[in-house]
Amino acid sequence: MDLEKLKALKRGAGPGARSTRLKKEDPEKARLRRTALAVEAAYAADPLMPVLAAGARFEGNGRAFRVEHRAAADLTQRDRDRAMALLDANMPQHYPGKWETRGRRDKAREMVEGGARYLLAYPEGGEGAGGGGDAGDGSAAGGAGPAEAAGFVQYRFLEDDGDPVLYLYEIQLAEDARGCGLGQHLSGLCQALAEAAGMTRVVLTVHRTNEGAERFYRRLGFTPDRTDPEVCNPRSQAGYRILSKRCTRAPRPPGP
Repeated sequence: MDLEKLKALKRGAGPGARSTRLKKEDPEKARLRRTALAVEAAYAADPLMPVLAAGARFEGNGRAFRVEHRAAADLTQRDRDRAMALLDANMPQHYPGKWETRGRRDKAREMVEGGARYLLAYPEGGEGAGGGGDAGDGSAAGGAGPAEAAGFVQYRFLEDDGDPVLYLYEIQLAEDARGCGLGQHLSGLCQALAEAAGMTRVVLTVHRTNEGAERFYRRLGFTPDRTDPEVCNPRSQAGYRILSKRCTRAPRPPGP
């Protein structure tokens, strides 16, 4: 190779320069790029439709529910009000002295963010009730009206510690909708969505004070995530745990 061609290759120009740059791509940057593509692809509806169709109805202990899937932008005002009522009934005890000044505001903001997706469970042939929990089991609640949701899930696809995941923000169940398996059905539906979308795991955060929610998730196979404060630092005094459940299917390769 003559001297001029050698100089051109060193400058990143000339024949072979593109392949040289690709070979030198930082592995972590490449991983994050693949993750970003996987998250973007997960929001495409087509691969998820069979999962949503299969989970669109649930029966347990004499109760029946229909489950509808919506983006944050498609929630009705009634659904938003209902979701906030469930949060108001169940979350203040996990934000002592801070629910009205911080917790409620943060939950309201999360509720309408563009990436948020919802599973809404409506009782068939009845009326909704009230109540809910963390991404968990819930507590007591108040009144209801016809066609109100008996519970809801909020989730989204995102990058977490470099991996594409389904992050489960909330599961809220009405008082009279508990004990029939609806919570397990909704959690299982999220796991199936994560599998179909090519995610690596389902991740959630639960307050330490919400012991019922943590027990619920551990029964379903969730364990402390590698990003959990206590896993990262056994002396952690954080007021929450991060749990996760791995997907069993290999992630779909993103892109064409």
